Amino acid sequence: LLKPAFLLLAISFAGCGASMAYIDVHLVPMMQQVLDGSDAKTEIIASSLSVLGAAELVGAFIVGWLLRYFKPGLFLAGLYGLRAASMFLIAQVDSAPMFWLFAILFGLTYMGTVIITSMLCLKFYGEKIKGKMFGLLFTIHQVSVFATIWSGGVAFDLMGDYHAVTIGVALFCCFSAV
Repeated sequence: LLKPAFLLLAISFAGCGASMAYIDVHLVPMMQQVLDGSDAKTEIIASSLSVLGAAELVGAFIVGWLLRYFKPGLFLAGLYGLRAASMFLIAQVDSAPMFWLFAILFGLTYMGTVIITSMLCLKFYGEKIKGKMFGLLFTIHQVSVFATIWSGGVAFDLMGDYHAVTIGVALFCCFSAV
């Protein structure tokens, strides 16, 4: 558990957990707040979530196909970089086209980080203990999920918006990319 391979996978996978928790818990309230007063608020949010889901599905296939051509670790770093860029983008947007762009960029990375992390875990630990090691990585992922959900709620209570947690998750994804 203290070897560099595990620590690097754990840190990067924690970024996956943080960003997925943001999407699952804080994205819709953030969009509701940003779009408050818009006549098309419901349609923009619903269409953005639909685009994100479609991009997630497409992204999983693209990642699987591209893994034949790229080094997995560098590809994983690129996905976290793209995810960070999408998080920085959503911290600044207030229009449907920009929310859709966010949904596409983030969605394309959504399952790719899990796929590559699982593949690297198999490569580093072999098939006999891969399940145990991935379970430990997923535990760290879920601790990050909790921390993001909790800290996002605290940040909203203190500041009245989701900007701080959005930037925090974007920075965490940058750290995961490194």
